[in-house]
Amino acid sequence: MKVLLTDLAYLHHNYGAQGILIPFVDALRKKYFAKITVSISDKKFWKEDIKFAREKDFELLYKPRWNFSKYFNSEKKREHKNFQEKFKEYDLVIDISGIEFIGDLPFLMKWKDLQNSLLAQKLAIKNKIPYYKFTKSYGPFEGIFYRKISQKYLNLLPFVQVRTGKNLVAIENLKLKVNLFSFPDISLVLEPASEKWAESYLAKYFSEEGRIIGISPSVVINNISEVDNNCCGNNHLFLVEKLINNFSKDNKILILPHSVGDGENLKTCDLALSKQIYKKFLNNKNVKMVEDENLTYQQVRAVIGKLDFYITSRYHALASALNMKIPVVSLSWHQKYEDLMNSYLDDFLVVNSRKTNVDTAYQKIMEYHQNRNWFKPDLMRKNQKIISKKIMESTEMIWNHFDELKRKI
Repeated sequence: MKVLLTDLAYLHHNYGAQGILIPFVDALRKKYFAKITVSISDKKFWKEDIKFAREKDFELLYKPRWNFSKYFNSEKKREHKNFQEKFKEYDLVIDISGIEFIGDLPFLMKWKDLQNSLLAQKLAIKNKIPYYKFTKSYGPFEGIFYRKISQKYLNLLPFVQVRTGKNLVAIENLKLKVNLFSFPDISLVLEPASEKWAESYLAKYFSEEGRIIGISPSVVINNISEVDNNCCGNNHLFLVEKLINNFSKDNKILILPHSVGDGENLKTCDLALSKQIYKKFLNNKNVKMVEDENLTYQQVRAVIGKLDFYITSRYHALASALNMKIPVVSLSWHQKYEDLMNSYLDDFLVVNSRKTNVDTAYQKIMEYHQNRNWFKPDLMRKNQKIISKKIMESTEMIWNHFDELKRKI
């Protein structure tokens, strides 16, 4: 059997992609003896991605992004044709992207993104190949026409799996005809690298023992443009630097970029943003930055597991902290952060970077750092067991439906 897992961007240092892909492939292999191919839509780390694929024993397929040049550029036409021809070879196609149908993007980007999200489904329908969308976040569905297209294609699925919380409400409001199911993110069951490895790795940065506070800034939040110039989205750098200044007086600080691109682009690369922040603390021996483009998601999860407190702006960094039972607060740009926190804790801090001013965000973070009554590891361990069981149910739902289809043929 040949299985295609689609709609990841790239794999090298893409923790979101690795966090979904690795445990999903493990679950797939426990059920089927299958030849697995993973499609990626960005070739910027193609050499590294090929190496990653070989280590994990699957193949890669380039899925070109939709754009107008495909109608005029012969190379783009060839790439699209190649993907469409290769697509026909598969017996089962599963979209494992983490978020789709983001309707509040800039106009042109919004519609290009929608075309990219729908391509595999359209090809599956055309070639009569069983197709599923695995658990993910959706929306917001802004605009009547955009909303109707989203409804149309979601209704063509056998069922819809969505992450828990407010995102579920957003999908419920679409009033779909197909059954809707809510499950946790599969990355929450990804096993970290060993604790011994993490201790050895951190020793490269801090020779002496002591409490380490981790901070992961985000280019997504840093690029937020809101009417309120005092919101902590517009002032992301200022807030992060203020936190480092305060915490570094009595703690070691680890700046941990969690989405790494070329190390230079401040629009797309957290490492580039982290470098800009770190420059101001070069003379502070308590502040270090991880500048390692070869770390895997499992290794970073292990590092996060050694922190005393963590402030993160990235969804999958938050997933790692919760999985490792580490006190964590989050700077957020999407409802999925709050949904994730709510899966583990009754009391937590998620700062809406679009609406919260810098002073309020800073004060709240300091309060949650100083008073740890909200942090309940026993509750988190209990909820982890529930989460793991539900995630197993989410994959079995796909296997059972696919097996039933095969029996009918």
